[in-house]
Amino acid sequence: MSTSSSALKATAPAGPQVYVQPGQVHVFTEPTEAVAILGSCVAVCLWDPYAGVAGMNHFLLPSLTGVGTETCRHGTLAMRTLYEKVLAAGALPHRMRARVFGGATIGILVGDPENHLGTRNAKLALSTLQEKAVPVIQRDVGGPKSRKLVFLSGTGEAQVTLIG
Repeated sequence: MSTSSSALKATAPAGPQVYVQPGQVHVFTEPTEAVAILGSCVAVCLWDPYAGVAGMNHFLLPSLTGVGTETCRHGTLAMRTLYEKVLAAGALPHRMRARVFGGATIGILVGDPENHLGTRNAKLALSTLQEKAVPVIQRDVGGPKSRKLVFLSGTGEAQVTLIG
């Protein structure tokens, strides 16, 4: 099946604003401005431009370690939940595009930056998307600064501002 640019849903204003907090996964079928503040956390934005479906997660830890219950605060569940919810809303896997943000190595003065929480979060997000064959069309991960992310679900665009 071929897709053309004429099949794209018309772009619309940003719509209402939603703050995506750590541990949350949101899916949008109407234009929405999704905002998150990210330090070592990571947010992944998925978008199917032809279905007009988008989603965003925000997670704190790569996976559950030790005792407890896995929640969407953990990247393994947050990534799976985002992917499944975007599909359930009408997106098709081969049309999805991803944007990945966050994973800062805030406050690291000594130690291994490759083992920092932010680095591990970003690696988990990117490897999960690679496993699902979802192309990452934009990424802004790592570094020493936090970020403010604004994701426009209607167009799939993202704006990132460094903080601090």
